[in-house]
Amino acid sequence: MRQQMSIRKGFSSLVLFLLFAFAAISISCEKDDKYDYHVVGPDEEIPQADIMLVSGNNQTGVIGSALADSLVVYVTENYIPKKGWTVNFKVIEGEGTVTPSAAATDINGHAATTLTPTGLPGTIKVEAKPFYSDNTVIFTATSVDE
Repeated sequence: MRQQMSIRKGFSSLVLFLLFAFAAISISCEKDDKYDYHVVGPDEEIPQADIMLVSGNNQTGVIGSALADSLVVYVTENYIPKKGWTVNFKVIEGEGTVTPSAAATDINGHAATTLTPTGLPGTIKVEAKPFYSDNTVIFTATSVDE
Protein backbone atom coordinates (compact mmCIF):
# COMPACT_ATOMS: atom_id res chain seq x y z
CA MET A 1 0.00 0.00 0.00
CA ARG A 2 2.78 2.42 0.94
CA GLN A 3 4.61 1.53 -2.25
CA GLN A 4 1.54 2.36 -4.39
CA MET A 5 1.17 5.75 -2.66
CA SER A 6 4.84 6.45 -3.24
CA ILE A 7 4.55 5.57 -6.93
CA ARG A 8 1.43 7.76 -7.31
CA LYS A 9 3.15 10.66 -5.56
CA GLY A 10 6.21 10.25 -7.79
CA PHE A 11 4.04 10.03 -10.92
CA SER A 12 2.05 13.16 -10.04
CA SER A 13 5.32 15.02 -9.36
CA LEU A 14 6.61 13.93 -12.74
CA VAL A 15 3.43 15.11 -14.48
CA LEU A 16 3.63 18.50 -12.74
CA PHE A 17 7.29 18.83 -13.70
CA LEU A 18 6.56 18.01 -17.36
CA LEU A 19 3.68 20.51 -17.47
CA PHE A 20 5.92 23.20 -15.98
CA ALA A 21 8.72 22.41 -18.43
CA PHE A 22 6.33 22.49 -21.40
CA ALA A 23 4.93 25.86 -20.27
CA ALA A 24 8.43 27.30 -19.86
CA ILE A 25 9.46 26.13 -23.32
CA SER A 26 6.27 27.53 -24.86
CA ILE A 27 6.79 30.91 -23.23
CA SER A 28 10.44 31.09 -24.31
CA CYS A 29 9.50 30.22 -27.90
CA GLU A 30 6.82 32.91 -28.00
CA LYS A 31 9.29 35.57 -26.89
CA ASP A 32 11.91 34.66 -29.49
CA ASP A 33 12.58 37.92 -31.35
CA LYS A 34 15.31 36.31 -33.42
CA TYR A 35 12.94 34.66 -35.89
CA ASP A 36 9.70 35.77 -37.46
CA TYR A 37 7.65 32.62 -37.92
CA HIS A 38 4.56 32.73 -40.05
CA VAL A 39 2.50 29.81 -41.26
CA VAL A 40 1.28 30.43 -44.80
CA GLY A 41 -2.44 29.84 -45.19
CA PRO A 42 -3.98 28.01 -48.16
CA ASP A 43 -5.19 31.26 -49.78
CA GLU A 44 -2.07 33.25 -48.97
CA GLU A 45 0.72 33.88 -51.46
CA ILE A 46 4.34 33.30 -50.48
CA PRO A 47 6.18 36.63 -50.74
CA GLN A 48 8.47 36.84 -53.76
CA ALA A 49 11.77 38.60 -53.43
CA ASP A 50 13.04 40.69 -56.29
CA ILE A 51 16.73 40.35 -57.04
CA MET A 52 19.10 42.57 -59.00
CA LEU A 53 22.70 42.12 -60.02
CA VAL A 54 24.87 44.79 -58.34
CA SER A 55 28.51 44.01 -59.16
CA GLY A 56 30.98 41.31 -60.08
CA ASN A 57 29.58 40.42 -63.51
CA ASN A 58 31.72 39.84 -66.63
CA GLN A 59 35.03 39.24 -64.83
CA THR A 60 37.97 37.23 -66.09
CA GLY A 61 39.94 35.12 -63.66
CA VAL A 62 42.80 32.65 -63.52
CA ILE A 63 41.86 29.03 -62.85
CA GLY A 64 42.46 28.19 -59.19
CA SER A 65 42.33 31.81 -57.97
CA ALA A 66 39.27 33.66 -56.70
CA LEU A 67 37.94 36.44 -58.90
CA ALA A 68 39.03 39.94 -57.88
CA ASP A 69 35.50 41.15 -57.09
CA SER A 70 32.71 39.42 -55.21
CA LEU A 71 29.44 38.60 -56.97
CA VAL A 72 26.94 40.94 -55.29
CA VAL A 73 23.13 40.99 -55.52
CA TYR A 74 20.44 43.28 -54.12
CA VAL A 75 17.23 41.74 -52.74
CA THR A 76 13.99 43.65 -52.16
CA GLU A 77 10.40 42.86 -51.35
CA ASN A 78 7.91 45.47 -52.57
CA TYR A 79 10.88 47.77 -53.36
CA ILE A 80 12.12 47.63 -49.75
CA PRO A 81 15.61 46.16 -49.07
CA LYS A 82 15.20 42.78 -47.40
CA LYS A 83 17.53 42.04 -44.46
CA GLY A 84 18.25 38.41 -43.55
CA TRP A 85 16.89 36.87 -46.76
CA THR A 86 18.93 33.84 -47.86
CA VAL A 87 20.33 33.92 -51.39
CA ASN A 88 21.56 30.66 -52.90
CA PHE A 89 24.46 30.83 -55.35
CA LYS A 90 25.34 27.94 -57.67
CA VAL A 91 27.44 27.34 -60.76
CA ILE A 92 25.05 26.41 -63.58
CA GLU A 93 27.53 26.37 -66.46
CA GLY A 94 31.27 25.82 -66.65
CA GLU A 95 33.53 24.86 -63.79
CA GLY A 96 33.99 26.79 -60.58
CA THR A 97 33.13 26.98 -56.90
CA VAL A 98 31.21 29.64 -55.01
CA THR A 99 31.99 30.44 -51.39
CA PRO A 100 29.64 30.69 -49.63
CA SER A 101 26.96 28.86 -51.59
CA ALA A 102 24.28 30.62 -49.50
CA ALA A 103 24.48 34.08 -47.97
CA ALA A 104 22.05 36.18 -45.96
CA THR A 105 21.34 39.72 -47.09
CA ASP A 106 22.66 42.56 -44.95
CA ILE A 107 20.68 45.55 -43.68
CA ASN A 108 20.90 47.11 -47.17
CA GLY A 109 19.59 43.99 -48.92
CA HIS A 110 22.99 42.94 -50.32
CA ALA A 111 24.36 39.39 -50.40
CA ALA A 112 27.67 38.30 -51.90
CA THR A 113 29.76 35.29 -52.80
CA THR A 114 33.21 34.65 -54.25
CA LEU A 115 33.73 32.66 -57.44
CA THR A 116 36.87 30.59 -57.96
CA PRO A 117 37.28 29.17 -61.49
CA THR A 118 38.32 25.51 -61.65
CA GLY A 119 38.78 22.94 -64.39
CA LEU A 120 39.17 24.00 -68.00
CA PRO A 121 39.23 27.57 -69.39
CA GLY A 122 35.91 28.93 -70.59
CA THR A 123 32.67 30.59 -69.61
CA ILE A 124 31.25 30.18 -66.12
CA LYS A 125 27.69 31.12 -65.20
CA VAL A 126 26.52 31.52 -61.61
CA GLU A 127 22.85 31.71 -60.67
CA ALA A 128 21.76 33.72 -57.63
CA LYS A 129 18.29 32.92 -56.33
CA PRO A 130 16.59 34.18 -53.16
CA PHE A 131 15.13 31.44 -50.97
CA TYR A 132 11.39 30.92 -51.63
CA SER A 133 11.50 32.95 -54.83
CA ASP A 134 11.30 32.16 -58.51
CA ASN A 135 13.36 35.22 -59.45
CA THR A 136 17.03 34.80 -60.36
CA VAL A 137 20.00 36.65 -61.81
CA ILE A 138 22.90 35.13 -63.75
CA PHE A 139 26.52 36.22 -63.40
CA THR A 140 28.95 35.44 -66.25
CA ALA A 141 32.71 35.07 -65.86
CA THR A 142 35.54 33.77 -68.00
CA SER A 143 38.29 31.49 -66.72
CA VAL A 144 41.76 31.44 -68.28
CA ASP A 145 45.04 29.58 -67.75
CA GLU A 146 47.86 31.55 -66.13
